[in-house]
Amino acid sequence: MAKTKRLGPLVALAVVCAVAAAYAVTSPMQDAEQPLPAAVADLATVSQIEVRDGSSVVLSGQFGAEEVDGEEIKRMAPLTPAAGSAIKGEAEVELDADNRANQELEVSVEGATARATLQVFVDGQLAGTFQTNARGKGDIELSRGTDVQ
Repeated sequence: MAKTKRLGPLVALAVVCAVAAAYAVTSPMQDAEQPLPAAVADLATVSQIEVRDGSSVVLSGQFGAEEVDGEEIKRMAPLTPAAGSAIKGEAEVELDADNRANQELEVSVEGATARATLQVFVDGQLAGTFQTNARGKGDIELSRGTDVQ
């Protein structure tokens, strides 16, 4: 009986470790917010976005008109997959309504190749790189300015 009581906490610890490991394998890579390169134009005026896997475009889209959402101005770009691809994604630009120099670009994908390294291009300029998880999900957040939320 004494052995059973001592095994209880060990079994619980093993279960917690297994759950944590499973989450780490299946959750998207959590990159910290990255700076938006200076070569990328003002996000208020960009029009095209592409997500590439090497030299192949896997998703692409056009940013829509500005929509005011409280203290933010948003521009959405639904991402269309290359022919025959099951990958899905979306991109969003957020501008601070009080200071449009504070800008953020968020891109998320799902259904991509597991553990793929993907590049985001905005109007032909490399904006950033991210990696998908074991389930083919991934995202990236790029910003410029000081007060982007």
